[in-house]
Amino acid sequence: MTPYVTPPVVASSGDVRVLKPTADGKIVHVPVDITNHGKDAADYRVTVRVYAGNDTSYFKTVTVDSGLLQPGGGTQSSYLVNDPYQIMVYDPQAKIVKVTRTPR
Repeated sequence: MTPYVTPPVVASSGDVRVLKPTADGKIVHVPVDITNHGKDAADYRVTVRVYAGNDTSYFKTVTVDSGLLQPGGGTQSSYLVNDPYQIMVYDPQAKIVKVTRTPR
């Protein structure tokens, strides 16, 4: 049995980290980790662009809504991107396009 290894961080912006995407057939898994390091509760909306290796001309966009996170609280989820042409499966990459933090 192979032990689970946390993928490396490929993009970060403030309270948000995106880990290395992985592919499974026509599906690309994009792990996103959000931790509220602020002093007040907040909602986060994160836009992530997923693309193939150095070719950024073909991409998919994922929008992540965290829900309310208390100070010190966080969430980590893997978001699924459908890649019907299997263009991204050989070297999926990701970058953060926008992070919006809304204090509550």
